[in-house]
Amino acid sequence: MKHRMRVAGLVAATALMAAACGSDSKSATSSTAAPVTTAAAGAATTVAGTDTTAAGSATTAGGAAPTSLAGHACDGSLKGKTVTITSSIRDTEAEKLVSSWKPFEDCTGVTIKHTGSATFEDDIKTSVQGGNPPDLAIVPQPGLLATLVKSGKVVARDDLKDSVTTNNGSSWVGYGTVDGKFYAPPVGANLKSLVWYNPALFASKGYTIPASFADLITLSDKIVADGGKPWCAGIESGNATGWPATDWLEEVVLSNDGPQVYDDWISNKVAFNDSKIAKDLDLVGSILKNEKYIYGGVQSIATTAFGDATIANGLIDGKCYMYQMANFFSNNFPAGTTLGPDGKVSTFPFPTINPANAGAIEGGGEFVAALRDAPEVLAVQDYTTSVDFANRRAALGGWFTSNKNIDVSAYADPFEKGLAEQLKAATVFRFDASDLMPSAVGSGAEWKQLTAWITGQSTKDTLDTIQAAWPS
Repeated sequence: MKHRMRVAGLVAATALMAAACGSDSKSATSSTAAPVTTAAAGAATTVAGTDTTAAGSATTAGGAAPTSLAGHACDGSLKGKTVTITSSIRDTEAEKLVSSWKPFEDCTGVTIKHTGSATFEDDIKTSVQGGNPPDLAIVPQPGLLATLVKSGKVVARDDLKDSVTTNNGSSWVGYGTVDGKFYAPPVGANLKSLVWYNPALFASKGYTIPASFADLITLSDKIVADGGKPWCAGIESGNATGWPATDWLEEVVLSNDGPQVYDDWISNKVAFNDSKIAKDLDLVGSILKNEKYIYGGVQSIATTAFGDATIANGLIDGKCYMYQMANFFSNNFPAGTTLGPDGKVSTFPFPTINPANAGAIEGGGEFVAALRDAPEVLAVQDYTTSVDFANRRAALGGWFTSNKNIDVSAYADPFEKGLAEQLKAATVFRFDASDLMPSAVGSGAEWKQLTAWITGQSTKDTLDTIQAAWPS
């Protein structure tokens, strides 16, 4: 799912890098995709009344329950309360998310009930409009957050601005701000400028990681000439079908035209049907609409889920050689799959198109919004934005945070630390463009029209229709 203020720049890149990179001296280069562990791991200590933990446990070193967690007393005042959360997070990711707040449930006595939906974007708007919203919503798009705020149901949290600024930086405060009020602190971050591949398979064929987009096309043609299919692709995601295609387009716009055009595109100073964007979409089409390139054929892309086992197993088995997807795709590999340059599957940076934009990368994030003003709801929202939560969730793998005060030892996975090195090298960071656009455009018309484009609609008709969706 699209896990994604228009001022992005190096501040956000630095926040992400600081959260994901550590000084761990391990030299291992591969890790293992393992089943989620729901039992708390490790021990926590209580310092000045605040529970701190590297591995996320809810018990102290002596085995006793902590007196507080993320600033909330374990005094029973919230015991018996229930808080509901909805999101687009499902399957293994959802299991890890649920496990990550177990210490808070144990501490406070609050029961947290999570529902993950493939149709989240539509569901949350319907539930809010119908007067039956969840207590909390994990929103992947700032554009959608702005739409929800207009309903008057989202609880403003200006009281959290200082702590979020301290933990995440001012850019992340901006993403959760609408019309000058702060509503939704970040609960996760992701790196999108990645291509997944099978290192052993590349080595056996003599293939090398492409340094440029031209090299990527040359490699794809070589794989075809050798009798293989260079790419797996899937954009199906329930009512959110089409979002992975937006990531492709964003990568190309940023790498080809640069950050200024990218920013102007987000604000509609550069229209969707501008000739630059049309050329970029056609460049995406040189891969995604090339029948020789796609395992299963171009027409399969719209009906293949972005996290489908066909893609994960295809990379492992050599049915396809590459797949463009964010870091959270690591959650889709079978248990025991080693990840990293010496593993079964690894990643390389999305290759540069225009050398002037070398090092520019795209990422995204998720934000937690409160839709009921009650002590237990705000307490859970507070916890999911805390260092305690970040440490716990990071230890479970398949996740990044923008929280720069995380205990870096929580990132025990050397593969994920390796991804963070790409963030270190970034000269420019930009937040997911479609997530920042008005929801009618970025998570509405663009998703639908790029799906139609994949299945045969012209570039001109596709971009003209998306542009027409911009609010007047």
